Amino acid sequence: MYDSTKNYKGKSIIVTSRMHMWDLPTDKTGHYGSYIDAQDSTVYTAVSGEATTSLSGTLAFKAGDAKRTCFGVTLTITSSGEVYTDNYNGVLTGSLGGTGTINYTSGAYTVSNPGVGTVAYQWEMTNNKGVTDFTKSATRTAGQGFVFRQDEGGDAILAIVNNNGVYYSLKTNSTYALTIASTDTTATNIVFRRNMGIPFWRALVNTNKGIMFMDTANPEKPQLTILQPNAVGDNLEPATLAKQFDFSEYIWDACAMATYSEYIVFSGRTSDSGTNNKLFLYNVRRNTVDILPYFAKTIQTDLGRLFIGDTTTDNVYEILSGYDDDNQLIENYWIS
Repeated sequence: MYDSTKNYKGKSIIVTSRMHMWDLPTDKTGHYGSYIDAQDSTVYTAVSGEATTSLSGTLAFKAGDAKRTCFGVTLTITSSGEVYTDNYNGVLTGSLGGTGTINYTSGAYTVSNPGVGTVAYQWEMTNNKGVTDFTKSATRTAGQGFVFRQDEGGDAILAIVNNNGVYYSLKTNSTYALTIASTDTTATNIVFRRNMGIPFWRALVNTNKGIMFMDTANPEKPQLTILQPNAVGDNLEPATLAKQFDFSEYIWDACAMATYSEYIVFSGRTSDSGTNNKLFLYNVRRNTVDILPYFAKTIQTDLGRLFIGDTTTDNVYEILSGYDDDNQLIENYWIS
């Protein structure tokens, strides 16, 4: 979707139909926002009665612009009356047992039971008042793109996370808080905390208790920290976790973090290793930290399972499931 007149390249999240972007190659301290996608006929075009071929083909919308995308596909086979319905995840399910797929980007479709028919769907061009359109008029109006400067200290924005409508930008040495009014015409952009920051863009995770992250603003004393609601619930306040654990014994420059069951899982390395070689499990309920000999560059959970991306190879491992030691040295021992 890249178009130099409409958008940028960087890291991004989408919240309430707007894309927020940071870490642009030419701007490390700007918080950018796109149009708010109206999710109606302003940006969506409905198509019905378009003719389809037998088993596969490409929807006609794509011929108008290579950056258009589609969704909400319903394909009907004329001879059999079978109706294929889009599950909004690229899968078409036929009413008579047929199966199929739709590629929202290319517009290519396939169905298992042959027969010509018609198709109805919607398409959009997100570079035109959608989530990849960061433009604004000379006098900005509600719903258009924006940029907020978060330049204090000159250190780059490493991650942006939304918590209860506030966008927290965590940098190396400080954290900004951006609050946008419901009218989208005013905003408050302030330095939320100084001397509080993260070492790497993956070194945080948003949980139902608050934003947990590895605070390395003081490199001599890294701390596992949570931004959690204060007593009256009108703001977030930082609190240190696992105070009994000495995090300064490890290096966190490529730390990744995720939630898993009652744990916060995060990675780090010892000083004699060039890549992450330890995995840490912080038990939220017990306030304890366990260390495992896993090499994790990325961490992700899915349907109750925990996956890590290896630090040196293009391999993904499922861990902490079953009883396999994964050929790792078992370091557990008892001192009497």
